[in-house]
Amino acid sequence: MIKLFVSDLDGTLLNDMHMTDFFILETIQKVKENGFLFSSATGRSLHEHEVNRLQLNDVYRISMNGALIKDPEGKILYSQSIDMDFINEFLDMFYGLDCDYSSDEHTLSTISMDKKLNTLKLMVLKKLQDRPFVFGIS
Repeated sequence: MIKLFVSDLDGTLLNDMHMTDFFILETIQKVKENGFLFSSATGRSLHEHEVNRLQLNDVYRISMNGALIKDPEGKILYSQSIDMDFINEFLDMFYGLDCDYSSDEHTLSTISMDKKLNTLKLMVLKKLQDRPFVFGIS
């Protein structure tokens, strides 16, 4: 018997604008009304401000590839963090490598904000290029 529905975020639960919409939220609500549990799942970190922005604050949340699991109230059910000594050793060993380290509370990054913004701009442009262009003349 099915008891839990789990959905990935990017490209699955989130629309093309990386947001939830009325249909998505209504569907999640119907799943819950029928007595099932629902969880979002993602490989990335999922901080509370993003949970609130996506309106996913009343579902279970699996983030960081399963290293952090929270209940609908935000209580941590499971957490597997990486030892800070190992992170420091890794960063020393691979100095200059672009990487992010996420915890439940924040994300630390070795990537400059300019580089992140340029990457985001390229992603948006790619999405726009993939869409058909329609125009009308009146």
